Amino acid sequence: MQFYPIKNSSEEELETLNEKFNEFFADPEKRDEMWSELKQSIQSLSYEDIFNYNRSYTYWFALLALKRINYLEIDDFVFVVSRILFFLALYNNVDVLDMLVEYLHLRALDDSDIQMKYQKIKEAIFNSNEIIYYTKEGNAYKVKDFVLDMKQINDKKDDLFMVNVLSNLSAHVSVFIQEEDLDADEKLVVVIVKSVMDFLIGVEKDTIWYMIDGIYYPTQYLEPEEQKKLMASDDIVVEPAEELINTEKLTVTSQPLHTEKIPTNYQSLKSLLEQQFSYDESGELSPIEEVLDRLTQLAEENNDESIEELYMFDENQGKFVWNEDLLNQK
Repeated sequence: MQFYPIKNSSEEELETLNEKFNEFFADPEKRDEMWSELKQSIQSLSYEDIFNYNRSYTYWFALLALKRINYLEIDDFVFVVSRILFFLALYNNVDVLDMLVEYLHLRALDDSDIQMKYQKIKEAIFNSNEIIYYTKEGNAYKVKDFVLDMKQINDKKDDLFMVNVLSNLSAHVSVFIQEEDLDADEKLVVVIVKSVMDFLIGVEKDTIWYMIDGIYYPTQYLEPEEQKKLMASDDIVVEPAEELINTEKLTVTSQPLHTEKIPTNYQSLKSLLEQQFSYDESGELSPIEEVLDRLTQLAEENNDESIEELYMFDENQGKFVWNEDLLNQK
């Protein structure tokens, strides 16, 4: 492996290293080795260097982190979000809030465990020195600065200040995307970063269990009579997480949730699977057994059996392919 320690490399050497990364990324064993080396590299860097290596070491580390995010121990998860949370949103417009919610849902053992994990994540992000951008004066605007601004906005309901903060963020992200020639949407990046901060500011650790539980199993928070009505209905639908999280005003409520049928976003599920698994030489997501197990899990969580048919075997092509009929549903 060649990803630790970091060396002063020429553009040509970095390009060669990038080719090696792409080659090793397709191999699970080599991915594990790269993860170990790149984690050491990121750990050895200052936040200024993490920002400056955004097209090489930081980028590679972010891709590896996304690949294994739901399998990380809490200390590794905290390590990731405390150093590259902004870059996770920037690369491929990853929905950081959705990533955080899913991690807590999958990794928490019980109420006390989820509180411990959530508090660690929250404190790490609130105190993060990760650099988002540099001002005209050359000062670093960090994640923890954005957190303080968002707290002030929420406390004082200062709409004018909010417009100023978000427009500055959008402008700098736009310039950064253009300079680095990234395939990203600056408006979406701003929404992603703001939404995760709203969530962390609005949800305390003693309510996080109910928040996550309500997102994935909303029907259990209905009144008994409402539950009976739903169980008797043929149109029981679990709403996607984004429909249940109001990032402007987060509260936990026992009031009945509306049961209007909201279609599953199959495109989002496809993106999620492509983040978690890699395509092999034949063009199939691999390992296929784990992919199918994940589809079954997602189908149960979303109460939508069609999800299991999202990635299916095509006898004509002789391999697994995406179900275009589902992906094209509006």
